[in-house]
Amino acid sequence: MVQGPVNEATDSPGPSGPSSGTTRLLDFEAADIEAIRTTPQQFMLVVTGETPFVGVNVELVPRTYVARPDYWGIEVIGRIEDQHVRRAAPFTASLLLSDVTGTRGVEVIGCEGSVRLDVPTVEDRNS
Repeated sequence: MVQGPVNEATDSPGPSGPSSGTTRLLDFEAADIEAIRTTPQQFMLVVTGETPFVGVNVELVPRTYVARPDYWGIEVIGRIEDQHVRRAAPFTASLLLSDVTGTRGVEVIGCEGSVRLDVPTVEDRNS
């Protein structure tokens, strides 16, 4: 797994690794949109992957826009809390999409690339 870009001021490449509290984009393995059984229908973004080591808290962080885009960018961010155990750890992160959906869907953004997912519309659900 490749991690996001290193900030030289806080993330020295030495054996101790990045310092606690550092945040960076993480790579992810899969992203999916799941329907939640509510009225009205709501959707949840679920992203899975591996963190570079144990002690990384993963969050899905929506970007801020002035106008609603076609695909709302959502970054997969890892906050390093404790990097003492240098072993990959699986993660699952989720985000309710009620206020962060573009006109067509969402774009999940990681350090190695992104994927666009269409969010079903009312017309899609009724067909």
